[in-house]
Amino acid sequence: MDNELLDSLKTHLDLEESLDNGQFAIYSDYRERDDVYFIKANKEGLKLFAYQLLCAAKDLEDQEKKQVFQKIILDETPWVLKDSEIVLKHIEDPSMINVSETGIAQSSWKDRSVTIGCFIVLAFLLISLVVGVYTVIDSIL
Repeated sequence: MDNELLDSLKTHLDLEESLDNGQFAIYSDYRERDDVYFIKANKEGLKLFAYQLLCAAKDLEDQEKKQVFQKIILDETPWVLKDSEIVLKHIEDPSMINVSETGIAQSSWKDRSVTIGCFIVLAFLLISLVVGVYTVIDSIL
């Protein structure tokens, strides 16, 4: 995708006129139990949002060519409704995720001490059970 294509889309979709009338917002649907969201927008707002996503795709394409991945900041726009519950601030490429974030966390001495403590308590309970059973059987006989 190149800048000429984006410019032609901008003129073809009449985005300059859509800036005045466009409305777009993302809301949570509280009637559902799970996290469900919906978009409240008019035709102009959807065009503006789609154009914003296409521009972000172009920026990601440029970043891939340069092998430099950064967040793509989404500017605050007048066509996004002020009462929108979800506000999209930026777009990240999945390549930006650090290996350390997705890797298995190293266990610290605190984690190991909790595990050892649990085994000690479990061993104590098992020994107490054996002694209790032996005492009951010994008193019966």
